[in-house]
Amino acid sequence: MDRGCRECLEIFAFEQALDVRASALVARAKEFCRPVIKRNNQRWTRFGWWCRLPIIGSRILNHIKEPFGLEPKPEYYNEAWYREEGGLIEVEAHKLEQMKGGHLAHWGDETVSPGDSSDPGGYYTPCYAPRSECYARNLLPFGPGKYDFSSAAGIDKLRTEDLVICSKTKRLVPLSECNFRANKAGVTYVWRGPSRPPERMPSTSSQPGFNEWRDQNHYAYCKHNPECM
Repeated sequence: MDRGCRECLEIFAFEQALDVRASALVARAKEFCRPVIKRNNQRWTRFGWWCRLPIIGSRILNHIKEPFGLEPKPEYYNEAWYREEGGLIEVEAHKLEQMKGGHLAHWGDETVSPGDSSDPGGYYTPCYAPRSECYARNLLPFGPGKYDFSSAAGIDKLRTEDLVICSKTKRLVPLSECNFRANKAGVTYVWRGPSRPPERMPSTSSQPGFNEWRDQNHYAYCKHNPECM
């Protein structure tokens, strides 16, 4: 972004206004769920005390995984106010990307998540790359999670008040800052920290040549951005 560029200032103002709308919708959804979240967090707090007891604490966490009596979160995503405003924000987010994509001279270096319909799992595509390189490879960046109100990719912003137990530290941590693995015994949460993105499957020699872009750019990016590793 060039603050001396009129087009950049217009894009920035558009993004700031969209941020306000997205933040307001997130706040409303959190308020809608807060009573249940508060009760569940109390259950996790009591459960955490048991999990930190010497000798038996680890056994409890390994076998029980989560406290009894957790309440399901209210289905905010089915509320008309959430679906309507969330859908409008996603439409505006698409317009914002078109604006930035049409002004790569000043927005091409911004780090984004490349989208590739032929690689929905993101196994061959870098987690992050400059916008200009995405467009050079005919890939459209995924919209930022802060503007995603219809898929799991944007759900973390609505989990910042939900607490769980990290299986490694046995401490209460925000659900939005955890990776998790599910098996027959239940779900295990591992705190990754507030700035680290969710884990992605590493590249292997058995994957196609498209990995060259992942290897050269994704890991080069991560080398200078420790929060990615």
